[in-house]
Amino acid sequence: MREIKFRGRKINSTEWVCGDLRKTQNGNAGISVNGKLYIVDAETVGQYTGLKDKNGTEIYEGDILKDLDELPLYIEFSEKRAAFCFVDKFDSYGKCLYTTKDLHWEDFEVVGNVHDNPELLEIQN
Repeated sequence: MREIKFRGRKINSTEWVCGDLRKTQNGNAGISVNGKLYIVDAETVGQYTGLKDKNGTEIYEGDILKDLDELPLYIEFSEKRAAFCFVDKFDSYGKCLYTTKDLHWEDFEVVGNVHDNPELLEIQN
């Protein structure tokens, strides 16, 4: 059975929490960890893909990964394909290029995420 969990950055913090996604009575996004509810920035919430990178790091929606060619890709969910996808910002204008079934994801390494490290998706000279 695939593990279903989410990650989000705590409000007014740089700390990330992983656990069950909840909606508070006030309509805020929350992540429940061991019975404790943390209010998180809804824009940062991403689902665990069920995959791990070459170092054993869990891969979440919004993560930025690099392969042996050092090309940055990020993970997003495509409703059209009903799958988590690798997106290359520099090809096809940021369209979902490959699903996690199309590439050898175990050759990739998580190097950051689109919320904390957007500069990783910039062209490096």
